[in-house]
Amino acid sequence: MTRSARQAGDPALARIERVVSQIREVYGREAIAVDLERDASPDVTDSSVFGPPFLPDGEEIPRDWRGEQLTLLAQVNLTQLPANSVFSPAGILQVWLECTEDDGAYGMGDPDFSPTAQKTFRVRFFPDGGTSLTSRPRAEVEALYRPDCSQPPIEIDHWDDVTALRPGFRIIHDAPSPAGYDFEPLFVRTWNTCFPDEPLARAADLNVMPYDDYMRDIRGMLDASGHRLGGYPASRSRIRGCARTAAPTSTSSSCSSTR
Repeated sequence: MTRSARQAGDPALARIERVVSQIREVYGREAIAVDLERDASPDVTDSSVFGPPFLPDGEEIPRDWRGEQLTLLAQVNLTQLPANSVFSPAGILQVWLECTEDDGAYGMGDPDFSPTAQKTFRVRFFPDGGTSLTSRPRAEVEALYRPDCSQPPIEIDHWDDVTALRPGFRIIHDAPSPAGYDFEPLFVRTWNTCFPDEPLARAADLNVMPYDDYMRDIRGMLDASGHRLGGYPASRSRIRGCARTAAPTSTSSSCSSTR
């Protein structure tokens, strides 16, 4: 049992809530949450997960470095999103993955994996998708699209019965994930701005008793679960070859609070 669970009105927990609120205020980003439900017959121009791809004449199904077809993880028709500051107002975005049991890691286990080389995945964008540029008919697309999807790319019950999933979209205010590789220095820096007379060297310094686990409380306040577009990644470590996205180097000069 954590200290916060045992003691109502824990002063450390109140301070943590203030720091988390400041992190949300300073570092928060608009994002789009994605809720999924089954859909047996999405159109080739619809937003979908595992659905039929938008495939104009002259375009082929993307393939991996071995020449095998990739699996369409997700397709987003940007005209179907709520008004947002993340994406263009129109176009079709596609994300393709290698989803084979032989690989077992969606292409990321390959020693030559690179987030820019796109040997085992592909990101494609059709700026005028569904307007001046039209897709082949669904029946023709389904005849061409025959990937090896022996490893499901998403956890879902009764995967074999799923034809496709329809995404629903809603705007959220996303904050850095506690699972991120650089969250702890961000938390410590924000804490020390809010409470300069009680500075921390590391987040673990909050735990003064053997049963304390305040990181559990922080993870609960900044829950990074669920699917989303935009916002912050929930990666625990840097991806090889990816540059860090710049963020504010400090919080505001004073830590706001509700009194």
